[in-house]
Amino acid sequence: MIENNAPNPVVVDLDGDGLREILYPSYDGRVHAYWLDKTEHGSWPFEVTGANEGFIRFATEPIVVDLDNNGKAEVIFASWTQNDSNKPGRLYVVSWDGKLIDAVELPFNVSDGRGGALGAPTIANIDADPDLELVLGTINRGLVAYDIGNSANARILWGTGRGNYLRAGVVPTQVKGTLATSQKLVDKAQAEPNDPLHYTIRLLNPGALLPSARLTDTLPTNATLVTGTVQASSGQVAVAGGRILWDGEVSSTQPVTVTYTMTAGGTPGKASVIRNTALIDNDQGTVITRTAVTILGGEAVYLPKIENR
Repeated sequence: MIENNAPNPVVVDLDGDGLREILYPSYDGRVHAYWLDKTEHGSWPFEVTGANEGFIRFATEPIVVDLDNNGKAEVIFASWTQNDSNKPGRLYVVSWDGKLIDAVELPFNVSDGRGGALGAPTIANIDADPDLELVLGTINRGLVAYDIGNSANARILWGTGRGNYLRAGVVPTQVKGTLATSQKLVDKAQAEPNDPLHYTIRLLNPGALLPSARLTDTLPTNATLVTGTVQASSGQVAVAGGRILWDGEVSSTQPVTVTYTMTAGGTPGKASVIRNTALIDNDQGTVITRTAVTILGGEAVYLPKIENR
């Protein structure tokens, strides 16, 4: 008639008072949220089985995210429908106190007689823009993803099934902020005098917000900065004393990109190296270096390709 419900508990602080609540989907077609006084507050429990629909719905395990970072969390889950109901399941966003914020019908295959999703959604940034996405697998229409507008500063409290990708059922701890995976790139490994060189520095932070990161990029003397090309996707950027200076915040959901263009110098027929190094300071006691290198006036040499046939 309908697949088994898996009442996996979720332990999070819904209302921002520092104490955690316990949520779980149940066999009565509801999602429950209990406070430590052993009662459900606000509008909990939330009904997913409609009283007048004439068929049963069950809810997936919820995830919990403070989407607008206001200290009170939103609860997100999906539902699936009874076999032969010929009805779609839904994706729900519910407030911390159990009130419906939004619901959308999930795509489904009518010929299968049911619809929805069985597993918990996962929230993540899958396309590297500032906003997060919701990803979930449907019963019969494959994997779907929904963009969540204005979610760049969201706090993820319980972001996937059983809390983390190990499915360990433990409260996630936020990873310490780090810029160790940041990159500095130049578009030409080999150039000639007067060639344009386009540089890109990407500050990447998979952990907690770094509010006061800094970048110092000392420009090489054998290339000339093209006026007006220095840009940053966020923060403050300036050019002073032969250096590009940037400062600002770097979050896990919004990488920072600094770009600029230089014109290669050098003497025709004479090989040299254009090398410049950026110092990246996370303001937490760690400074890393990233270097870009272009061979100027060099000659490309290609090794032979050997194949076994």
